[in-house]
Amino acid sequence: MSVSRFPHGISSFGNIIDGIGLSSGIGNTYYVCKDTTAAWYARWLDNHNQVYDDGSIACHTTIQSAHDACTTDRGDVIIITPSLTDYDISATTTISKNRLVIICPQNIIPGGYCGNQCRLHNAGDYPFFTITATASITIAGLFFRETTSSGDDYPIIDVQAGAQVWGISLLNNWFGGATGASGHATKGLVNFGDAGGAHNIINNMISIYNPTDSRTTAALLRFAAQVQGCIIKENWFHCGSHAQTISKCISMEGSSYNNFITGNRIHETQTGTCILTNAITAGDDHVAENTVTVTAANAASMMGGGTANLTFVRNFGSNKGGLDAEALV
Repeated sequence: MSVSRFPHGISSFGNIIDGIGLSSGIGNTYYVCKDTTAAWYARWLDNHNQVYDDGSIACHTTIQSAHDACTTDRGDVIIITPSLTDYDISATTTISKNRLVIICPQNIIPGGYCGNQCRLHNAGDYPFFTITATASITIAGLFFRETTSSGDDYPIIDVQAGAQVWGISLLNNWFGGATGASGHATKGLVNFGDAGGAHNIINNMISIYNPTDSRTTAALLRFAAQVQGCIIKENWFHCGSHAQTISKCISMEGSSYNNFITGNRIHETQTGTCILTNAITAGDDHVAENTVTVTAANAASMMGGGTANLTFVRNFGSNKGGLDAEALV
């Protein structure tokens, strides 16, 4: 059997030898590659580009263009290719199509945190992604570098208020903070602005990433309205290395319930500079086996909120003042 074109690359004897096909066979696969002047680009484009039955083309140079080629509720996949230089985001990418996957496969590290073969950089006063879709968005393997924004209400991902949102999955990403003058004083780094639930926030690094000044940040992960049935698991919340006041690492607002917050690591790095008011504020949720490491001065008030239905199980904290790990109330 000769080498032949395949819907998402080239195949020989049924094996994909060039190209990555992640579609389920229902949706289309789209590619984002910005290195159009590279010596290998023409061959890469020839191997990957095609026109689908709906008239859309497979290869794009921006995430927004690839998103706009997708069809809502079809299960389309956007693959972002690695690059030696950052993908510069010149405006917020608006995600309005439901049931969509955005992924850099090379950044997925099983059992570890996101790699940096594909990095996104934001130099403006806007979120990297603004999600207006209402169901089933998966973002995986993306390295969001720090933003140079000076605005204090621009999260990295803003799931906007206005309609209930269900099934947002953030998997194996790196979320860096801001290097501008104000930080994320209202919405935090990742903001869910309305009710809904069944979100999966798993194995991410969520960090105030080397800011250059003092700042106040409302939360690293903020749910501003009632959510239910979410899994927040095995993330690393890193509280940075400059003078900061971080109200919460995980903030569950709006009478949340039946959410599982488990196996997260919360780490405050600089003695006497970062003030972490409350590591986790929960509703009627299950909070289990999280670890909080802070300076000696900030060892109190680590977890709270909720009602009699809230459960805390085997959460531990320690500080760099020499205390051993102890149970958190």
